[in-house]
Amino acid sequence: MWSILDQLRAVHPHVLSVPMDEATLLAHRGAWGSETVPARAALTRLTPEELRVYAALVGGEFGPGVRLEQELIDWDWARERLLPPGSTRGATRDREPAKRPHRPRLLVASTPPT
Repeated sequence: MWSILDQLRAVHPHVLSVPMDEATLLAHRGAWGSETVPARAALTRLTPEELRVYAALVGGEFGPGVRLEQELIDWDWARERLLPPGSTRGATRDREPAKRPHRPRLLVASTPPT
């Protein structure tokens, strides 16, 4: 995901990453996967915060080969961080993610009949 963000910023330098911060990573330990061969590329288009988290992941600070499976991030957690500052919708920005069972969603794509 980090190299995709880096490549995207080569064309669209003002792209913001959501949620690729340390707070999200640490709040979702249950959504961590493992990279058998972790990336170690030199990424030049990350923000200082993104670069710090990426370097910590590459350096094994959170464990060997840690990868956050972003599709498993609690939706309420993500939604609250996407709201404009000062918005009255949602709870406080610093609350822990809701403890509810993960419900996988099945996405089905089909083509219209011919």
